[in-house]
Amino acid sequence: FVKSGKLTYSQSLTMSEQEVDNCCWVAEASMWTNWVHHGTAQAASEIRLMELHVNGFVDIVRKYTGPLRSAAKYAGLFVETLNRVPEQELSDIGEETTALDLAMAAFHEDLPLGLGVGRRA
Repeated sequence: FVKSGKLTYSQSLTMSEQEVDNCCWVAEASMWTNWVHHGTAQAASEIRLMELHVNGFVDIVRKYTGPLRSAAKYAGLFVETLNRVPEQELSDIGEETTALDLAMAAFHEDLPLGLGVGRRA
């Protein structure tokens, strides 16, 4: 995850470039599926990244049924979304809005009441 600064990402097939800032994730797909990177990223300024250690994440989530179920649902939704992207448009960069939409769909049931997502009956 980009914490601060900017990256320039070049997608391999189209040779298109995009600026990546703190509204984007880098290589999230590698967390949820067998992933082959589709481009390269290079720092465009001084940058701070946050790395999530997948094995530690899995070890923690496995201990709790609700979050494990939600993480599995998120992974399934993520892969379904990814499968709808034409191959030439696949990217290592994820947009915040897509991740938030998927998270709301996957984790809604596990959120405490009063977080603006509605009340459960």
